[in-house]
Amino acid sequence: TIDLEENNEYEYIWCMVDPGASANVAKKKDLPDSVPVEAPTISLTIADGTVMPNQGARSVECFDQTGKKTTRVFYEAPVEMPILSVTEIAKEGTMGSEVRFRQQDGEIIDTMTGQSVDFVKRMGVYLMRIYFHKVKGRKDMDLGRQEP
Repeated sequence: TIDLEENNEYEYIWCMVDPGASANVAKKKDLPDSVPVEAPTISLTIADGTVMPNQGARSVECFDQTGKKTTRVFYEAPVEMPILSVTEIAKEGTMGSEVRFRQQDGEIIDTMTGQSVDFVKRMGVYLMRIYFHKVKGRKDMDLGRQEP
């Protein structure tokens, strides 16, 4: 595997790992090279009961820090930070994945291979980086390598 943390051919965004979310959600600008995809029409409801409008779903090829490739579907909506749904993460991998939360961090474990990827906890929120291939000639899309 390769370490995308040190590889300049990739850029990343921070995503909140949310056990209460029923779908992955992000702004279109946060998903480089994403494409519209057919997906069930859903209603996104935030914690206070407010319904958040969404503009349909987008598919994007992304990687974890070990270089494992995953195609994820995100619903396009005006969220402050991209959200990774634990419900959706659990469907990843041939036999699914297990998500473990600990006091200071957590991990996602592929139940068939045992391969794991870590995520961190900052200011009470669990966060994970997802990586994308850099596109030559594209200006910085505010995806810079910055801490949350």
